[in-house]
Amino acid sequence: MVLPISTSDRRIATHVKMAVGEAGQTEEGFVKCEELRSVSIERFATRVGAVRAETFTTVMRNVSVLLGL
Repeated sequence: MVLPISTSDRRIATHVKMAVGEAGQTEEGFVKCEELRSVSIERFATRVGAVRAETFTTVMRNVSVLLGL
């Protein structure tokens, strides 16, 4: 499961702000929690980066609410 990242701040409550450098970002980004997608593991050739624990927790909380968990 993956979530897309956008550089556009649309001020949507489910978007989670990411700092420059987090997950390999070269500019500020926003995780779009409402666009959860399933992709094949074969599409991942190399690891680009990782998010901070605080960002991950916020993303998971938003996804849980959206899925009604």
